[in-house]
Amino acid sequence: MEIAKSVRPLETVEKSILLVRGQKVILDADLAKLYGVTTKRLNQQVSRNRGGDRVRVRGNSFPS
Repeated sequence: MEIAKSVRPLETVEKSILLVRGQKVILDADLAKLYGVTTKRLNQQVSRNRGGDRVRVRGNSFPS
C-alpha cells in the first residue's frame, strides 16, 4: 500500500473525535469508516485483541 493512500486528512479524523464526560472518544462506526472496514469487522478484531493495551474499549466507543 502506498503511503499517500493510507493517509487521512486531519480534518476527517478531528471531526470524528467527540468529547464525552471530559474524555475524547471516537465511536466504533467512525473508527471503522476511517479504517475502511465494517463496524462488525472492527468490533470482531477488537474483541480478539482486548488483552493488549493499545486501545481502551468501553462499550462501543474508543477513547483516544
